[in-house]
Amino acid sequence: MDEVHGVARRRSITRPGFWQLSATLCSTLIIASTYPVIVHILDPRSFGIYMLVQWMASVTLPVLGIGAATLSSRRVVEILCREGARQVAGILFFLWYRQCWNILLYCGIYVALALLFARIYDAHTALLLLLAGLAAAPHLLSSIAGIILRSRRRFKLLTILRLFSAIILLLLIMIASQINGDRTAILLLASTLAATLTLVLAVSCAVRILPMGNVIYPGFYKQRYILKSLRGSFLLFALDFIIWQQSELLLLALWRSPVEVGFYALSATISAATMRIAPAFLSYCILPLYLRSHPGKCYVNTYDAFIKTSCALVFLTIPICIIVMVACPFAIVIWLGPAYLPLVKPLRILLIATAFGSTATISLTHLSNEGNRREQEFFAVGVALSKVVLAVPLIGLWGMTGAALVSATAQIISATGSILFCYYLLSRRANTVAA
Repeated sequence: MDEVHGVARRRSITRPGFWQLSATLCSTLIIASTYPVIVHILDPRSFGIYMLVQWMASVTLPVLGIGAATLSSRRVVEILCREGARQVAGILFFLWYRQCWNILLYCGIYVALALLFARIYDAHTALLLLLAGLAAAPHLLSSIAGIILRSRRRFKLLTILRLFSAIILLLLIMIASQINGDRTAILLLASTLAATLTLVLAVSCAVRILPMGNVIYPGFYKQRYILKSLRGSFLLFALDFIIWQQSELLLLALWRSPVEVGFYALSATISAATMRIAPAFLSYCILPLYLRSHPGKCYVNTYDAFIKTSCALVFLTIPICIIVMVACPFAIVIWLGPAYLPLVKPLRILLIATAFGSTATISLTHLSNEGNRREQEFFAVGVALSKVVLAVPLIGLWGMTGAALVSATAQIISATGSILFCYYLLSRRANTVAA
């Protein structure tokens, strides 16, 4: 019986993830289709304000919410995988209670931000920021349901939920386009409603797979252990925010018009989406196909796996970025209109960094499980400080082009450093084992 389960488990690992890849591709295309709809509903200035408040409402979620950060979510999933269904149901209640307090903290912070925006921009923009923050509560609570589903290995169900979220958002935005009134506020409310409906479905799925009538609540020490696993480093969050989360939008919003902010934010969104294509295609399709067609072959060690998968990402990422660079002017004219052609230049600059960032995903995954965090932090601090120093003159002189240059430079240096640092650690370990 154990051999049968082992064979089934190996088959599940090596089976090509065509379904997951197709569903992920569909949800990505649907989300991409929402932007042309929004662009045709709003004028460029309103679109810039819409993108800015959406970015500000989401950028702080990883540090304020439970499970919103990838690394802390992974730690909690590993803890729950070792627990029984009754214990997981109790932890669900515990995490839900803690998340509600985090939502209250989030609301307090965003009220203060709205007051600040009222002084910098106007009261209407501050109101839009509060409306964008409304979607944070269902997103934060959905992250708890996502942790439960991942711990129960319901990956297909998670993919279906992402697809449902993309479809319902597009439908609500199309309905919102027919409503008279403040279009920006209506679109933000549509996003909140879509997140709420996804939350209801996710919680319903999580409750159905757990024995909610026979719950075992976590004890004091288990709660402390879970909270310790959830606690992330604020320094790492700040460094990630400066280097990878388009922090230059703040300076751009202070010194430039909302139109330019919208162009740059959309180019950064396209670049970030392009960065995820090659890793998803490699993990869902190429690696399962390779392992299935060559069952006797495996990696010699972690260093060998790192070299081969990184090279595979290079050969995937570079053609994808070149195709997007060449095709983006034609696609923008067709989907968005000629008025949005100014975003082509910053997009092409950011796509250069996308090639490095996509290749570095393997390195970042390895480094997240390694020690030597002090050296990584020192390097990241140096990159972040360099970006801050360069951002002030470049954005002041060249606007969104300068923002793209400083962001691409910081991301290329950070990605290259991660690759070299990971190469050094894994090669040293491989030489030590061989010796």
